[in-house]
Amino acid sequence: MIGTNPNLIADSSATFGDFPYHLAIFRVSPYVLKVDFGSTSPSLKRLDKMASRLYIKGRILGHKRGKRNSRPNQSLLQIEGVDNKEAARHYLGKRVAYVYKAKREINGSRVRVIWGRISRSHGNSGAVKSKFRTNLPAKTFGASCRIMLFPSNI
Repeated sequence: MIGTNPNLIADSSATFGDFPYHLAIFRVSPYVLKVDFGSTSPSLKRLDKMASRLYIKGRILGHKRGKRNSRPNQSLLQIEGVDNKEAARHYLGKRVAYVYKAKREINGSRVRVIWGRISRSHGNSGAVKSKFRTNLPAKTFGASCRIMLFPSNI
């Protein structure tokens, strides 16, 4: 515990804002230790009961193209939080999913997925080039996609 005063967050309150409590979450496999510095006892919760996102958000920028020629079999993506070539190198080989809803239901679901794979970086600003199983239609430009954290070589 930091202190007995529930309004005391840390030495610098500007880091956490002006909230009366600070919440810390620690992973203690397979449980999550949740410490609320305003209460007296920590609580344990199972990891599988907590909502978690197992992908990184990305944005589809468009097809790779030159001045006159477009290459619809190669798509450019911007990954959230990636702003240089070195950071984009971590995502090479990762799977990409473009998830969308269709009008007609097939096998009890309207959700469809086009899968792809990140092949290389593009430029110096963290954009990456990817190839999808089927070419992405032009209406996906600007849409969001999911960059899965597999396959992993860690």
